[in-house]
Amino acid sequence: ERELLAGFADAFERGDVDALVEFLSEDAWIRMPPEPHEYQGRSAIAAFLRSRGIWDGGRWVKLVQTRANGQPAFAYYLEDRNAGVARIGGVFVLTVDGGSIGTCTRFGDTGMLPFFGLPRTLPVT
Repeated sequence: ERELLAGFADAFERGDVDALVEFLSEDAWIRMPPEPHEYQGRSAIAAFLRSRGIWDGGRWVKLVQTRANGQPAFAYYLEDRNAGVARIGGVFVLTVDGGSIGTCTRFGDTGMLPFFGLPRTLPVT
């Protein structure tokens, strides 16, 4: 699991969507409650990620590993170029099954940060 999560984080931070989806199962899901968006399968997830503009213009992105309800999770931080810091965008909770990631659930409610002990910002390095 450690290598899987490290590879996922590395691909995400680099914005390498092709490498990122290789860590997902063929029928993986990405969900974002309470938003109604759900995508299933590597190609649908890849298309969604590319459409979001997360990494546009070399934007700095950082994942910080944590756990949520006993499952692997990452807080994600996105560069705020006007402030010179990266601001937390939320938490991804992952379900690992058989050596790949089967579900990625994004929670964008930053009000839960105190439960994780996560900072609201990180320095951009």
